[in-house]
Amino acid sequence: MINESPVYARLTEVFREAHASETGTGMRQRVYVETSVVSYFTARPSRDLIIAGHQEAVERAAAALKGRGAKLVKALPVSAPFHCALMAPAASRLAAALRDVTVGTLRVPVVSNVEAAPNSDAGRVKELLTRQVTAPVRWEESVRALVGMGVKQAVEIGPGTVLTGLCKRIAPEIKAAAACDPAQVRALAALAA
Repeated sequence: MINESPVYARLTEVFREAHASETGTGMRQRVYVETSVVSYFTARPSRDLIIAGHQEAVERAAAALKGRGAKLVKALPVSAPFHCALMAPAASRLAAALRDVTVGTLRVPVVSNVEAAPNSDAGRVKELLTRQVTAPVRWEESVRALVGMGVKQAVEIGPGTVLTGLCKRIAPEIKAAAACDPAQVRALAALAA
């Protein structure tokens, strides 16, 4: 689990030290923790650390990481603090929206970023989708699970190619491609037919 990893332990130490040095009191630290959220997880446990939360908390964490020698700290262009506790209201809305959705039998196992393991149980799909809104993304583990399942090709569907690039770096044996617009999706579907 991520909270047992050396990266998690080091980052927890960085946050505590950074906050203690700014406030000087344990009481203030508890208030800070209760009023601000910063979540962290690894996209690739051996290399990349992602943090999300309240902007001020994220900025404080980024400064602490820079101060401790992080090679690169940059803001990702996202519209919300995805995959952290601040997304709980969205997760609740998604769960409500999924209540009336019927999930059919899965033809192939789906690797969920929540568990980084294949799921073949249609009854768990809604729960996994809902948990994904607030849970850390276990991307490297998910890609490695795909390799373990014998996957040879992966297609990222949607705007951007970030996941394609990560997939290529994590598992060069998988042929990864991106379909960024409807025409590319149709072309890929035609190839698969």
